[in-house]
Order: sequence, then C-alpha cells, then structure tokens
Amino acid sequence: MTRSTGIVSALRGLFHLCSARQFRARLLSTVICAVLVVFQPFSQLGGPSAFLALTVKELVFSVQENLAEQVEVTFLHSVGGLFGIGWSALGRFLASLAEEESLVSRMVPALFLVGICFIAGWLKSRLPRLTKACRIACFISIWLLTENVGHEENTLQLAGNYLWITMTAALTTLICSLLLLQWSSTQLARDIAHVMSLIHDCLQSQLRDGPEDATTPPRSVMSKQLMEKTMALHPVYQQASFELRIGRVGVKVLKPLIVFVEHLRRELSAGMTYPRVLSTDTSYELHVIEQCSDPSIQLGRAVLASLKAIETIVLTCFEGPWSVRSLETEKEELYACSTQLSNTSAVARDRLKNICDDLYVQQRTFDSSVEFPDKVLDLCSHMISLLQMAHNVQHALSVVNDIVTTYEASSLKLWHPRFTFAWLGMAPNAIMLDGPAVFVTEDEGQPIPTTALSLQETMHGIAERQNLTDYLEDDNGLNQIHPFFLSRKHISPFWWRPTLYHLLNHSWMMRVRLSLSNFLRALQRSPHLKHAVKNAAGAFVLAVAAFLPTGDPGRVWFEKSIGQWMVISYVWVLETNTGATFRVAYLRLMGTVAGALYAYLGCLITNNNPYGLVVAAAAAEFPISWVIMKTRYAAFGSVASVTLPPILFLPYFRPGTSPVAWKLAVFRSAMNAVGIVAALMMNSLVFPRHCRVMFLNCACRTLGLLIQLYMAICRDLFQSTQPSSSFYRRKILRLETDIRKMLYGMSILLATMEDELSLIPKPVMKYRHLCNVLQQLLDIFTGLRKIRENLPKRDISARTQRREFVSCVCMSLFASEQVFRSRQPLPQFFPSPKLALRTLENVVEANIELFYRRDPSEGQSLTLIYVFAELDALAKLVDTVDELLDLTRQLFGTAGWNNGTPTSSATFASFHEEVTPAISRVSSFVHGK
Repeated sequence: MTRSTGIVSALRGLFHLCSARQFRARLLSTVICAVLVVFQPFSQLGGPSAFLALTVKELVFSVQENLAEQVEVTFLHSVGGLFGIGWSALGRFLASLAEEESLVSRMVPALFLVGICFIAGWLKSRLPRLTKACRIACFISIWLLTENVGHEENTLQLAGNYLWITMTAALTTLICSLLLLQWSSTQLARDIAHVMSLIHDCLQSQLRDGPEDATTPPRSVMSKQLMEKTMALHPVYQQASFELRIGRVGVKVLKPLIVFVEHLRRELSAGMTYPRVLSTDTSYELHVIEQCSDPSIQLGRAVLASLKAIETIVLTCFEGPWSVRSLETEKEELYACSTQLSNTSAVARDRLKNICDDLYVQQRTFDSSVEFPDKVLDLCSHMISLLQMAHNVQHALSVVNDIVTTYEASSLKLWHPRFTFAWLGMAPNAIMLDGPAVFVTEDEGQPIPTTALSLQETMHGIAERQNLTDYLEDDNGLNQIHPFFLSRKHISPFWWRPTLYHLLNHSWMMRVRLSLSNFLRALQRSPHLKHAVKNAAGAFVLAVAAFLPTGDPGRVWFEKSIGQWMVISYVWVLETNTGATFRVAYLRLMGTVAGALYAYLGCLITNNNPYGLVVAAAAAEFPISWVIMKTRYAAFGSVASVTLPPILFLPYFRPGTSPVAWKLAVFRSAMNAVGIVAALMMNSLVFPRHCRVMFLNCACRTLGLLIQLYMAICRDLFQSTQPSSSFYRRKILRLETDIRKMLYGMSILLATMEDELSLIPKPVMKYRHLCNVLQQLLDIFTGLRKIRENLPKRDISARTQRREFVSCVCMSLFASEQVFRSRQPLPQFFPSPKLALRTLENVVEANIELFYRRDPSEGQSLTLIYVFAELDALAKLVDTVDELLDLTRQLFGTAGWNNGTPTSSATFASFHEEVTPAISRVSSFVHGK
C-alpha cells in the first residue's frame, strides 16, 4: 500500500512538472539547442567549442517564469556577452601586434582579463541586476583570453565563434518562451491576496470563542507566517515596480494596500481575543460582556467580508483576461461591504462609549476612583482594535474601488521600467534563485575604522587650524599675535614653514583636503570595490598558468586539464558575502559531481551518436528542471546542467584529441573543486564580509532608527515650536519603512548565516530572538503613534514625567546600540524605565482625578480608555526594553563597575570577541548617517 501510494505521488508530481509552462519551454529549448549543436553544417559557425551554447543557455539565458522576464534577461545578458566578446577581441588584437611568444603578447591578454574581471566584480556588487550579464562577459573573456596565448590567430573568427554561441543560446530560449510562456507576472497581486487571506484566517481564529479548531493551523503558526509574508511584501513591490508586464493597472496602486496590511498585522499581533466568561466574574462584568458581544461579532463579520472582497477584486484586476470585463457585481459588493462596515462601526463605537460612560459613573459613585476592572479594560481594548481594523479596511476598500475604476477606464498597455540605477540596483527573480541572501548589501553599516575622526573632531581641528593662521585669544579674551608669525630681523632658513602652513590650512585647500579624505574613506569602506579586487585578483591567480611561455609545465597542465573551468567556477561562486559563498559553493560542488557522473554514463551509452546525445541532454532536463523549479536548491540543478555539455559533447566535436570520458569527468570536477575552494578562501581571508558582522551592524542601525522614531513620536515633549505635522508624518512613515527593510534584511542574513562554516557555533537562536524583539519595539511604537492620534490635544500631559520616561527608554536603547556597535559588555546600571513608568502612572491618575473633580459633568470616559491604552502600551514597551537589555547582556556580558572587572552574563559573550574593537561614536553623528 505504501509503495503504491509513493508511485501515485511520483506520477502526480511528474504530471504537474510536465504541465508547467516553464518546464515545457525548458525542455523544448534544450532539445532545439542540442539539435543545432550536433548539426555540423550549422554548428561549424561556433567552432570546436560550439557545445558551449548549451552551457551558456543554462548559465545566463535559462527559461524564466514569464515572457517579460525572459525578454529582459535576453536583452541584458546579450549586451553583457557582446561586451565580453568585444573586450576580448580588442585584447587579442593588441596582443597580436607584438612579437609572437613575447612577454608583451602574453601580458596584454592577462591585463585585459584582470580588467574585465575587476569591472564585472564592481558592477555585480553595485548593480545586482547586471550580475549574470557580468558573468557571461567574464565567461567569454576567460575562454578567449586564455586560449593559445601568445600565438597569432584570426581574432575575428574567434569572436564570431563566441558570437554564434551567445546568440544561439539567447534566441533558442527566447523563441521557446514566446511560444509557451505567459506574458507577464502578477506575483505582487497574488502575494497581497494571500496575505489578505492570512489576515482573514487569523482574525477569524481570534474572534472564535472557545478552543482552537483542529482543522486550522495553530494561531502561533499563522501569526509567524503572516509576519514573514508581510515583511516580504516591500521587496516584492520594489521588484514588481521594475518588471516588464502587460496589463490595465500599474502596480503602484497596490502600494497603499501594503501599508494597510502592515497596520492590520500589527493589530492582530497585539492579540484580539474576546474575554471569556468565568464563574468568578462580577454581575457588572457579565453585563458588559453581554452588551459588547453582538456589536463585536457583527463588526468582526463585516471586516472579514471586506477582506474577502478585497482579495477577490485584487486578483480579478491583475490576473483577469486581457479583454476588458464589467465589474459591476464586484462594485456592488464593495459598496455593500463599505456600508455594512460603516454601520457596524458606528454601532460598536456608540456601544463602547455608552459602556465607558456608565462605568465611569458607577466608579465615581461608589469609591471616587478612576480605576477600571481589568476584564472591562481588555474588552474595551478589543473593541478599539476592531474599530481600528475597520477604519483601515474602510480605507482599503476605497483604494480597491479606485483600482476597479482605473481597470474599467484603462486600456491594455505595456508597463516597462526606466533605465535607471534604481532599476539596475534591484536583483531580479532570475538572479535570486541561488539564494535570497546573495545580494544583501550594506553600504552604510560598515564598521568605521579606528583611525577615522568623528565629525566633531574634524570640525574642532579645522577651527584650530583656521585660528592659528590669524589670531588666537588667550584665556582673558585678549587678541595676541601668535609667536610663530612674529616678524624677524633676519631671514630664517625655515622661512617657508609659515607659508606652507598657511597654504595648507587656507579655506579652499581645506575643502580640497576634506573632499580627498571623504573620497579615500569611501574607497576604503566600499564593499563594491573590495569585491571587484577579489574577483580580479582571484581570476588572475588561477589563470596565471595560461600566460606562461609555451612548453612551460604550468601552461601544459592548464591546457591539458582545461583550467578555464577552474577560473569560471571561481567567478561564479564568489559572492558578495561569506554565507552566500558557502551556500553556492557546496551546492555547485555537489551539482558538478552529479552532472559529471551523468555525463560519463551518457558518453558510454551514446558512443558519440548525435541522436543519442540529443536524447541524453533532453532526458537530463527532467530531474534538473524539477530541482530548479520545485526546490530551494536551484544552484545544484543549474550547475549539473552546465556540467553536462563539455563532457557529453566534447568527444563528438574533437574525436581523437580530447581525453576519454572518465578523464573529462575527473578533470571537470577537479577544476570546479579548485575554483570553489579558491572562492571560499578568498571570501574568508581577504576582505571578509561575514553575515554575523553584517547582522550585528544591521541591529545597531535598527536600534538607532528606533530611537529616532520614538523621538519623532514624542517630539511635542521636547519642542516648543514644531514644524508642520505633515513633515513629521512623512519622517515617521519613512523611518518605519526603513526599519522594516532592515528587519527583512536581518532575517535574510540569519538564513544565510546558517550556511557559514565556523569553528565556534553562532548563537543563531539568540539572534532570531533579537529580530523578534526589534519587531515588537516597532509594533509598540507604531501602536503608540496611533493611540496618541486619538487623544485630545488638551489631555493631561504630565510633561516632566513623560520626559523622564522617554529619556530612560532612549538611554537603554542607545546603550544597546553602542554595545552592538563596539561588541563590548553592557554597563551595569541604567535609569529604570519601570520606575519612571510607575511615577508617570501615579501622576496621570492624580491629574485625571483632579480634572474630573473640577468638571465632573463632562463625559470623557472614552478618552480615559485611550489614556489607559497608552499606559498599557508603555508597560509593554518597558517589558520589551528589559527583554532587549537582558538579551544584550546574554550576548555581550555585563561590565561590573563595583569591582572594576568585566563579568560575562552567559557563555554567549565569547562569541563576539573582536580582534580590533570598534570605537564608540557620538550619538548625533551615528544617527546622522
């Protein structure tokens, strides 16, 4: 029974694979390209290495998910291939001008190879969209510039051979994609609809009274999945905004929905469980719960129905047929949902206000206290969260209504990106297959060298130099001429010193010095320049044997072993960070072994029969396509496909001169292994970019942004005159977006960090806990902002106590930020946010008591609910800050000031010992960057 079930599952998986458009296009392109390669009259245009067309097809022109991506890939990568051909042809032509076998004839190709590897490395790091375009340029240049170095050959013929290889691979996949693939992708719309569905399920689960349903996933699992999907929406939107697609509506109209989704997720993360009835509840609590039950249920149902309508209409407008269709039914449904949501929200708001008024009157009548029962406060908090969700969903409905109007009024058009650095700086889906963390860059988060001056030190140094060139003031404020500039009766042999001193410290020369310093520091800290140096240096070291004189043992070994694959493997494996390099390295190493083994068996079976070669290449496409399309290990499948053609087709093109099949397989695997090991050593020893260091720098920057966000929210406590509220609103929204991006990058770095090999295990679970704590802080700050928007301006402020509380919180966050920056123990003593909160609560309650004694007739009980909700949010903030401090102590230890010796709080402190500790920076300078 088990065996038959496995067979049925395998057949079902094979059927799904064969029915996919992408697989059919991949299979058809492989068959056509293999036929063109073995068809000698045509493949002669590609020379003896015409089989490389199959390799290039899989490396850089592989079939994408839709035709729009395929067109983009074909254009960009063809440009890269043509640039590599032109660059290499120029290098070979200049080398041919020198005497054959001379040093110059061998040095010129080496310099050109270093040059193109340097340019390609910089572009790959700086502009991720050009990654594979740079790789094909290096691929072609490595073959053209390392074959028969120092000998005169027909440069145009060699360039023509590789032009045929490139164009055959590009046009084959493009034609098959035109026949089989759909035109454009709607991944963003599908993701938003999926997140709406997750919000619907999470809200339905929290509104359900009683235990969790066994048929649905646990709430914790749904919340985690919702968090991951919501965080991924911003990168998907950035990717979608630069995609080539056909449709009636642009993806820009979906941006407000991403904001609303984040707001809904934040409300759900706080917990919205309706209070349960217990036997210990008072009669008044039972009465209140019964009164709120029906409005809460009706409002929840209205929100659920609106979410379902939004999900359906988004998919209809972006995934519907190209022919326009009427959406009158959907518009009527939107209107009905909006009306129902407005009515139920009004009923719930009135019921909440009445309950709060009654409760206030009872509390004042019995004991003159402003304290509310905890269960009633929980119920009010639940209603407020539902009302806030209804408010957000109401705005989302209006956005969707505008989308429907735009869809009906617009005609079908081609949406294309602008050729800008922003477009080139976004990694497309075609490049993200090797792993999501390959292109995590961090320009601003690099550790600052210990020799760098702070902004304040620089300004004081400039001021001192400027004063010395004119006059100096003594302590009494009297102007005196500096002795260095006193007149002399005779000419000193060192007369040039003051002149040179004055010249070097002149205002225009100081500007030149500052500009030069900034330029050199940017070069020193640039990860793109470092990656370019590693790419060029490693490629030259591995290929240096090809530029030795003819007959040299090193060159003979390079030519016999086909050492070009060693250099190509190095360029392909070398990534922008160490973790991504490790991941790609072990996947490509295993893929090379698997592909070489299959190619060796294929050679034995086909015996150089052209029909058998085509069948063998087509048969390999089934497992390879399944690995690429259905698993997370696309690099394994792609390198296995790349390994096949050189071993399978080389004996067919060079009979009698090429090694036997098993030697080809061994040489290919060995050369790839050498290149992979070289890439790992280069990325681990030269300018290493470890994911752990990048993660801690990202955590430091995130804490700095959180401090700025909290200070912007509390700006009214510290500023007497404030800029426009719209300015601060834009600033707060920008900070929240930046923090979400940083948290998403940290989650990617965590996934990549697990692929790194290290002698000392990393505390990955603690790092993941840190991400959760930072996300909680962001949610709390955003919730505080929304709560304070509902508080009246004349609310009791307790300004002094609020300032004290904000100072305590910011001091704790700033200390954690500096600890993550310097990797030093956390100070032992801090101002207590918990004590400051207790003082604030007492003052607020006393002020409320005084306020209602003066005017007891004024009903402001709903305001009281928001006041208590703010205090509850501040209590959660205190707990989260304490959790952050405790986690920081576990990671870095605590500096015991009583005895002057540092003490480690946990064994995790040893994981963060640095050879050169980073210096602490002034907070204004840190936050200004």
